[in-house]
Amino acid sequence: METGELPESVLCASFAERPSTSRLNGLDRKTLLKLFEEDERVFGGRNEAELKFWTEHDYWPDLGPEESAKYMDKHFERIEEVLNDRKQSDHHRG
Repeated sequence: METGELPESVLCASFAERPSTSRLNGLDRKTLLKLFEEDERVFGGRNEAELKFWTEHDYWPDLGPEESAKYMDKHFERIEEVLNDRKQSDHHRG
């Protein structure tokens, strides 16, 4: 084990004990695949340098700050649509 690393048993225990509040909990396979496909559409074609730039500057190098904001807003809107569709289908079943 390297300095600064925790043993796997500690990591597993801390995650297991923590109550989960993620919106992803309980999603079915179909919904998770839609979310994955949306993320893949946005991030999948990017190379390592572009991804690093985005994480450091919060915009895509080829789009600039304003266009990147619009692009990512649309991405997050599509994610919300997927999650809302799921919520509505659960409501109709319940």
